[in-house]
Amino acid sequence: MKLVRALLFVAFIFWSGGVMGQDIHFSMFNMSPLTLNPANTGAFEGTFRIGGIFRDQWYSFIPREFTTPSIYLDAPVIMGFGKRDWVGVGLTVFQDKVGSGSLSRGSVLFSAAYHLALDKKGKTYITLGGQGGYVQRRFDQMSTQVMFEDELELGGGLGVGNSMDRSRIAEKTQYVDVNAGLIFRHNFSESMGFNLGFSAGHLTQPKYNILSSGFEKLPLRFQTHAQFTSDLGDKWMMAPTAFYSVMSPASELAFQAWGGRYIGEDKGMLLRFGAGYRWKDAAELLLGFDYKGLQAGLSYDINVSSLNDASNFQGGFELAVSYIVRIFKEPEVPPVIFCPRL
Repeated sequence: MKLVRALLFVAFIFWSGGVMGQDIHFSMFNMSPLTLNPANTGAFEGTFRIGGIFRDQWYSFIPREFTTPSIYLDAPVIMGFGKRDWVGVGLTVFQDKVGSGSLSRGSVLFSAAYHLALDKKGKTYITLGGQGGYVQRRFDQMSTQVMFEDELELGGGLGVGNSMDRSRIAEKTQYVDVNAGLIFRHNFSESMGFNLGFSAGHLTQPKYNILSSGFEKLPLRFQTHAQFTSDLGDKWMMAPTAFYSVMSPASELAFQAWGGRYIGEDKGMLLRFGAGYRWKDAAELLLGFDYKGLQAGLSYDINVSSLNDASNFQGGFELAVSYIVRIFKEPEVPPVIFCPRL
């Protein structure tokens, strides 16, 4: 019976999520800043930032069939029109694998953002970002690990139904994708601030289906995210976070409560921990640490939806890391010779 449920689960996910289109998503969405919002491009103090995130979902009964690795590189490159403005550029690469039929989606996206200071002290910024690039979807036409709906015979068991003309399925398809985003940031002090962002994806609504018949447009995706950070005395901090995404007909709502403890008198290290909840889907356990320019995170989803009969309450595992490189030229100070007057 478990085998039947697993096969039906794979068929359902593949047909509704794979062929019909499914965007990548991460529990630690803030650890994948350029897929969250292109306005995050170059939003840091440093020379450049490099990072990556890996997600492995439903490994308990479908090993290595739902995986998403992603890497990114971005940097603040030039000053803007104002004294405190700057421009950031970045690159994101990801490869998303969905199901047993080797259905995969690979993407190379370039992004740029303009960070506009709204005050002279640089406490308030509004950032506009854009992103565009190339996406390719692939599928193994001859895979025997996947059966389509009209190849399933439901009833007394799982058998062979009608034969499907697999020639209708292309081996690959490609399209150009365009995204845009906006973020508002405000720092009340060095230890307290918040940000609020909005992004829109698939603005050109390209043709994305791998079926040879029909012309399916990729639906628009809208995302909103917010985070408030504040120190709680000298040793502790908190960072409540919210995220909402809608891509018709699917939607996702998540809340996270991050906390942290500073280590060392100079607060050189921050140990982070927390919990989250993705509405009607999964509870999230969150861990991480910050040390100088290095940031790492680990999360695990506990599936609480109706799929837990097949998943055994196990969901997605994520590992993320990023590093901000700071290369600054030390100022050359000419020697000063004091010559007292006698």
